[in-house]
Amino acid sequence: MRTLLAASVALLSLVALEASP
Repeated sequence: MRTLLAASVALLSLVALEASP
């Protein structure tokens, strides 16, 4: 529940960081 949400946010931020130049 909350753990899944936190994991999703962490993964999304990681992907956004990787996409950054």
